[in-house]
Amino acid sequence: MEESATFVQMFFNLILWMCIFLITQRAFRYPYINSKSNRITALLLILIFCLYPFFGGDYFHYKHMYNEYKMGGFIPLENIYKWIIEHIAFSYLFFRLLVWGTALAILVKAYKRLDVPFDLCLALFASMFLIWFSYARVSLAMAMILLGLALVVKPYKRLPFISFVFGLCIIFCAEFCHRSAIIGILAALGSLFLINADKKKIVLIGILFPLAIFILTNILNEFMMLDLDYDSYVSINQRDGYLGDADAGRHTRGLGELISHFLTRTPIFLTAVLYVYLIFRGKFLQMPKTVRCISSYAFIIVLIALAFSFDLGYNTYVFYYRTLTFAMIPSAVFIASVKANRLENKLTNLIIVIGVLGVFYTLIYSTYCAIVA
Repeated sequence: MEESATFVQMFFNLILWMCIFLITQRAFRYPYINSKSNRITALLLILIFCLYPFFGGDYFHYKHMYNEYKMGGFIPLENIYKWIIEHIAFSYLFFRLLVWGTALAILVKAYKRLDVPFDLCLALFASMFLIWFSYARVSLAMAMILLGLALVVKPYKRLPFISFVFGLCIIFCAEFCHRSAIIGILAALGSLFLINADKKKIVLIGILFPLAIFILTNILNEFMMLDLDYDSYVSINQRDGYLGDADAGRHTRGLGELISHFLTRTPIFLTAVLYVYLIFRGKFLQMPKTVRCISSYAFIIVLIALAFSFDLGYNTYVFYYRTLTFAMIPSAVFIASVKANRLENKLTNLIIVIGVLGVFYTLIYSTYCAIVA
């Protein structure tokens, strides 16, 4: 039987996140800059949170798989992680440091490359999306796609072609870090065509959305679902019900968990609404080119997630919520740019409030569950 989070562990995550929020909240106010000491402290605490994310079950799942592979067993991880465990990682903590530490470093590099206030972007990420970033190894793939896209749209002036090609390579290499990265890769490539999105393109996307659902229904196959099943680390017996029952991915959940899902996913959908709103108000093109590309990437991800939320012939709920997580770290870029340039205040502030409340509630609820478990 695998471990589960204790009250002390969950309380540690809650206090740690609150400290990060308090240290970074200064960047929410004009001129959206934090002190150097606060920035360094925040990054250190964020790294610690990524090393010990007791929230959820993946921390313990990966720990079990790490020990299993060290003893010669089979684990459902990509080859890159198996290689790290076999040749570099001498402990589970060091394995997490290599994977999530690298993901965080890449994310910081990407945020600094983009034309947004870095401290504000970091504050939004830490306050609204950190617990999800620290949760699963797919974060490494998500960070790679973001950095690669940043280099493609904004290559270095001295070596434009090389940095452009290097950016594309980073995007495609994300597939080696997680099987579901193919969705992010396709969305990243699609975002290059929406850098100068206007009303006509948005209307066309709306018209073609039912066609996209029809295509997904016909190309989605059971083999992909089996891969996700292994990735979710469930047993063979659980898999049959998980894929065969139309309601298997939507277990009957308590009210507390439903509230958590509502609060954490609503900001992503509201960000997509804000994206469309700015386009129809003619404000989208006022944003830097890099931000327009990254925000278009997040918007496409939300559309793909919405398509997976429909009944496509068998349960695709796992695809839905996992795809949605790809929109989180680019959403921080979009929200930071909108807030810094004061393109829309009310909806932007609402997104931030719900996002922060969602993380706080989720950690409180998880702490409560650790007590009553």
